[in-house]
Amino acid sequence: MPHDNQVSYKIKDASFRDELHDIIQSNKNKTRQKNQEKQSWRMESFTWLISLWSSRDRVPRGTPLDRPVYLMQWPNMTRLAAVPHGVRIAALLYEQASNLPDVARQLDIEQRYVFAFYSACKSIGLANISRRQIDKTFVNEQPKRHKNKSILAKLLGKLLHFGEKGEKPPISKSA
Repeated sequence: MPHDNQVSYKIKDASFRDELHDIIQSNKNKTRQKNQEKQSWRMESFTWLISLWSSRDRVPRGTPLDRPVYLMQWPNMTRLAAVPHGVRIAALLYEQASNLPDVARQLDIEQRYVFAFYSACKSIGLANISRRQIDKTFVNEQPKRHKNKSILAKLLGKLLHFGEKGEKPPISKSA
């Protein structure tokens, strides 16, 4: 666009300029705050991640492996870094107190995942060692598989083997 030097303009009063300056600064601050939120971490997430990285197949100091541990509440798995088999470990420890090697044995997973998960939960205050006598008395059993098939498995079996037993096809072509 052509620009000529003979353009005239009028400066608004001081209150308008101050208001415009405040609006521009607040927009800059909002943009800066959004950028900081994108780059910042919540302390809980940061502590969780650091404890996962530093666990290295170990449990926190003072955690006996023969004592049962439990979860006080379910960790927010959507906001925390993922642990392999983390949901299964959380479900078992939340449901019943169990010692860590037994959790790995019951779920048929490596101990390092259980140790890392417990370390992370302990670091943010969600897990603790059980001090109840009842947890020492009862031994957890490995869950048994049901011998009854689910309805979907039965339906899939019927569909896969349909026609092998001399049954007629469901739709016949008519001439």
